[in-house]
Amino acid sequence: MGRKITSGMIQRGGFPQSGFNLHNQAVLRANYQGPRSVGFTVEFLGEQGRIRLDEALQQGVVVIRESSIEAVQTTTDEVKQKMRTYLDGHFTGSAMHGNNHRRVSNAAVQSVYFNDIADKGQFTALIYSKFGIGKGDTFVDYLLLHMRGGTVVPKSGDWLRIANPDAAGGQAGPGTNPQTGYYPISNSDIFFAKSKDGQKLYQLRRFRGSKKTVLLATLLKSLKIAPSLQGLEAILASRGAVFERNFDAIFSRKKAEGRFV
Repeated sequence: MGRKITSGMIQRGGFPQSGFNLHNQAVLRANYQGPRSVGFTVEFLGEQGRIRLDEALQQGVVVIRESSIEAVQTTTDEVKQKMRTYLDGHFTGSAMHGNNHRRVSNAAVQSVYFNDIADKGQFTALIYSKFGIGKGDTFVDYLLLHMRGGTVVPKSGDWLRIANPDAAGGQAGPGTNPQTGYYPISNSDIFFAKSKDGQKLYQLRRFRGSKKTVLLATLLKSLKIAPSLQGLEAILASRGAVFERNFDAIFSRKKAEGRFV
């Protein structure tokens, strides 16, 4: 019986649940520090539980519920803004948006709320990332990859193609990747050269009539990504303490306003 907080950000997963009871079992406050996800699901006392409480405790439950929802919203926004500010300092090449955060930071850290109080007695906040590629189950989260590192392998075939963004004329045509052969418009040949260890292929363009050769892309059998955004983990790990601080401040304010009798 009580209010239960669970987590669900970037990646959903179960965690050992712990908490302590306040206000005669009227609320269960749990502090989750699991590293895999961030978010809050607040479950309130069911109708049968309310019937057993006296009027004072019923009023307390209302205030606790209001404080919980406001704390979830305040904490979610605070965590989101901290994450965006952190990313702003790492993606300095991304343009600033009207909300004073970089575009990639806005895409990487977004939030949504689900108000299921009427049906399930739950109010849920979710922080999630759109910094990646694909949709639905095929979505590859670049943010999580850079936070914790990992190895990228091709979905099909033997090679990952890493295009050279500085290569002029790196495409054979709109929406296509150049293969091998002669391209009369540019009077050039495209061909592959293998690295000495055989672990890489270099896609090159050589212009006829000159010695100019341009690297179009590097092809790898796999690509290891080293963790580079570990600071986000520290922000995520603080979410439980931030929620408790916000809840205490909001609950105390409502008591001072005479809402709790």
